[in-house]
Amino acid sequence: MTDKEIRRLARERLAENTDIVIISIIYFFSIVIMLHMCEAFVSSVIKMFMDPDYSFFGSLFDGISFSDLLLLVIRMLMYYVLIAIIQNILLRYYINMNDGGESERFVSRHWSRMISPCLLGSMKMLFYKLLVTSPLFFGIYGIQHFRTKGISEQLTMIDLVCFMLCIGFSIVWAGELVHYFISLSLVKYIYAINPRANFFDACDLSVKLMDGKHMRVMSFWFGMLPYIFPAFFVYPLLLIYPFVTEAKLIFCHEIMGSYWQDKIPAMARRWDRQQKRLSRNRV
Repeated sequence: MTDKEIRRLARERLAENTDIVIISIIYFFSIVIMLHMCEAFVSSVIKMFMDPDYSFFGSLFDGISFSDLLLLVIRMLMYYVLIAIIQNILLRYYINMNDGGESERFVSRHWSRMISPCLLGSMKMLFYKLLVTSPLFFGIYGIQHFRTKGISEQLTMIDLVCFMLCIGFSIVWAGELVHYFISLSLVKYIYAINPRANFFDACDLSVKLMDGKHMRVMSFWFGMLPYIFPAFFVYPLLLIYPFVTEAKLIFCHEIMGSYWQDKIPAMARRWDRQQKRLSRNRV
């Protein structure tokens, strides 16, 4: 399908399933309100017991201490977990919608079996991306180090060579990271349809399926920019978030093709048979 056909199909599906749209908006604004409340609570506690003049942006621009950095990292991880949980819940709603709702009852009663593996997969992916990104941080640090040294004193030939190597390495590594992260973009969907998938197997499958499709992915995202940008400026988002989510799901479904094998309906059927056996035994 072309990008235009994907967007049209997404609009048609959302028009036929307005309940999913409403649920998406409710979940989305719930997490936004929760994040605001958490941030307000943390700021109030810091102002009350530690620093009466505390300001989040002020601490970033005026110099951040180790304790401030540690607190910031903890908060970002907590917010990431909350957002990942909501995203996985909504993604399963959309998959159930597209599959006719066969596994909706099973998912509604077994959220822990669905969300826990997806959340663990999201956390593994986060740390894995940070790990492969760490060389870029060293390259940027080297650029900043030699830039500062060049301002205060004259660089030697070795310093100049190292400075140029840091610049070249950072550019090349950043390009490779973009390419590799695009290759891993299907991992979330692989976990959504098969929560029992192995993390490294999911990464390998995603890289395999995305081979040669990077320009196709970039073309899709450029086509979605007119819909994504308003998400940062229009408040509330209304249909923007559900539309982008559904379009991404259709696009990833198309890329995976025959590899899109949702395991949840089979798990739901086994669970239904088990419940029927249990009910017969009680009788």
